[in-house]
Amino acid sequence: MTYGLLAALGWGVSTLLAAVAARRIGTLRTVVLGEAAGLTGYLIVFLIGAIIGHEALVGNGATVLDGAVVGRRSWSRPAARCRQ
Repeated sequence: MTYGLLAALGWGVSTLLAAVAARRIGTLRTVVLGEAAGLTGYLIVFLIGAIIGHEALVGNGATVLDGAVVGRRSWSRPAARCRQ
């Protein structure tokens, strides 16, 4: 239960900070900086896992990197411009 409460608190704080940043520097810059910061964090976890030889961290890092590539591709073309 404690982890759930901490996750909810973290989610709320991050939403508040993202809203403040979006108002100050714009939506696109906020998204790009947020995604870059998240990917950097995952890369750090992945590299630490690879250095110390922790297979679970390396496996999760590779999965996250795969997800980042798919996520980037899904944002590369706005839905309004897609033809059906």
